[in-house]
Amino acid sequence: MADVTYDFGLSTFDSVPATLAQGLPFVHPQFALAAVGAAVIPLVIHFLNRRRYVTVPWAAMRFLQAAGKRSTQRMRLEHWVLMAIRMAVIALLCVAVGRPFLPIGALGVLGQSRTHRVVVIDNSGSMSATVGSQGSTIGLSGGALGDLMGSFPRGDAVSLVTASEPAEAVLGYAAYDRRRVRDSLSEIEVTLRGTDLAGALSAASAILGESEFPREARVVYVVSDMPATGWQEPAVAAAVKIAGQVRSGGLVFVRVGEEEARANVAVTDLREAGGKHVWLDPRDATRGVLRMETDVANYSERAVDGMHLRVSVDDRAGGAGSTVARRLAVDTLGPNEVRTVPFSVMPRRAGTVIVSVTIEAPTDDALAIDDQRWRSVEVSRGIAVLLVEGRSGATAFMGDAGYLSAALSPESRPGAQAALDVRTIAKSAFGTEPLESFDVIGLCNTGRLVSDDRERLAAFVQAGGGLMVFGGDRVDVTVPTGEFLPARIVGVAGDSDSEDDSVGFASEAFTHPVLVDFAGHAESGLFRARVRRRLLMEAVDVRAEVLLRFTDGHPALVSGRFGDGRIIVFATSADMRWTNLPAKGDYVSLMANVVTWLAPVSGGHRTLTVGDSIREQLGPVESGLSLRVKHPDGRSSEGRMVLESGTFWFTHGLVEQRGVYSATIGSREALFAVNADARESDLRSVDEDALRDLLQCDFTYAELPELSGRSAARASTHEVGSLLLYAVIVLVAVESWVAMRFGAYR
Repeated sequence: MADVTYDFGLSTFDSVPATLAQGLPFVHPQFALAAVGAAVIPLVIHFLNRRRYVTVPWAAMRFLQAAGKRSTQRMRLEHWVLMAIRMAVIALLCVAVGRPFLPIGALGVLGQSRTHRVVVIDNSGSMSATVGSQGSTIGLSGGALGDLMGSFPRGDAVSLVTASEPAEAVLGYAAYDRRRVRDSLSEIEVTLRGTDLAGALSAASAILGESEFPREARVVYVVSDMPATGWQEPAVAAAVKIAGQVRSGGLVFVRVGEEEARANVAVTDLREAGGKHVWLDPRDATRGVLRMETDVANYSERAVDGMHLRVSVDDRAGGAGSTVARRLAVDTLGPNEVRTVPFSVMPRRAGTVIVSVTIEAPTDDALAIDDQRWRSVEVSRGIAVLLVEGRSGATAFMGDAGYLSAALSPESRPGAQAALDVRTIAKSAFGTEPLESFDVIGLCNTGRLVSDDRERLAAFVQAGGGLMVFGGDRVDVTVPTGEFLPARIVGVAGDSDSEDDSVGFASEAFTHPVLVDFAGHAESGLFRARVRRRLLMEAVDVRAEVLLRFTDGHPALVSGRFGDGRIIVFATSADMRWTNLPAKGDYVSLMANVVTWLAPVSGGHRTLTVGDSIREQLGPVESGLSLRVKHPDGRSSEGRMVLESGTFWFTHGLVEQRGVYSATIGSREALFAVNADARESDLRSVDEDALRDLLQCDFTYAELPELSGRSAARASTHEVGSLLLYAVIVLVAVESWVAMRFGAYR
């Protein structure tokens, strides 16, 4: 008979006769194997004891032997019967400990049917969406869970897992106490977090890995609105793994909510469109402008008309209130369309300000938590710029950096604060300059830097600094450019002393923050400028972007990233030697846009998603100050200070409310914007057919009305361990009675 291997999810046993393994599976097959060995122990002892006796012929005993021959045969039979009973007691006891189970049809109503049921509950933000007149999805889910729990037999074990990010095993073991299960279930609340189906299914799989129930007595239920955005590759892999850990069809998806996609409009993102925001003194004619953009989505099958967005700026200390900055009209938003809407606002002070965008009177909206979005923006008092002059001994407008320095430092009213703090140095002094004191560095026809200076510059950009590189006659095209630049110089074109071969800049429908001001203004000074000589460049990085081209199609401005920093390379010079652009008024606007876009933006850590932690770096003096957090609902709580790698941090979290949090550190205040997870805004769910195409495994799919009839499936096996224990007790009694009866005839 061939030997086979069977895997029942908990352990594997090899070299077991096929008929035994197929007819009598076990929860603990190792004990079943032990039963075979234990049962033969009495027999082994019997034969070992027989070898101790030596037969010695004795004439006087021959008469007694003949007389007791019939009696001896009877006693030998009695001994074998008793040994068989005792071997059966030992074998059945070990088999019972192994917990054998059989199909229900094989035993009828005999045995004990128990199932381990793991319930995965989706309590993410999308579950708070309204479902027509039926209330919220989580409300329907609560009723579904009540029906589901009521259908479980009393002897079944239950485990609970929540699916909001991060997923959590609320009951990570097989719980039999139904009061404990109900209490744990009542403590689960809907959150504003994203859906973590991958984490929840992985947690359920881990619970099954520790379960003592056989594969045929396990069922996993996923009660969710089944968001399509939640079914990424990790979630698919986790579901397939569970399907292999439970019986056929034992992975059950219970979808709650409407069959049709629920219409929802949402603000899914709010971000800075440019670089660092600079606040200018109110005595200046112009103040700092925050260039922002927001994404608005229409998750429905119908177009949305007449949508308006309300933009507010909270720039008062303490976040006590906000002012409506402007209202934006959104043209018709098509079905399932996401549109980016640019806008700008002007704060009234430097420091942290909160910008919010709110949908006014949405027509179709199933989810209210995504109608408003906040952004914490740090408005700086200035940008520190370091210009490196490539021409030795040059002064004022005689050097390569002269015009650029003048463009970035225009005369302002007496006593007014300058937006840009510009410092110009010679190339020879670059090696001793503390680069960390600056936001942006400009290399004006410097040629190739020495190795140490290149390494310092690369570290500066990688840490978040901005770099602009200008061409000129000192650029050696035969020497490779910096390893971290987004463009490669392949040659030089034109004659700096002749206009015959000059080119201009091509006007396009610009959307980049550096050039967006020039979109639609083909007659502006930028496009009337002429370039006599230029570097021929080509982008070398997949993330490089050609922002501006010459009229002959060659790149004029190429941008890229290196680490956390930004870089822009100009094909022409910063002065008048190769182009007359510095003589145009638009040169000032263009260079100001370049510098503000390159400058590192601080305060990005103050815009969070629900479930994140508030973190603010503390100075040496602030580590001893009081730390408090004011919540959006007005509550106040203590903050906590931690020391990480020699740096003190103020921490608080995890945050569970959306809105503006105010962190007070002594007299300093930091404003944090907390939003709901944008992934929850897309309420489109995955249907049964699409899910089967994704998973390619056996599962049961149930809608809410079918819950009691399909999803609360019964176990397909009965455990017979208890019956075997009863049989052991009966055999022990039989053995005692038989031994007593046999002894009475001796």
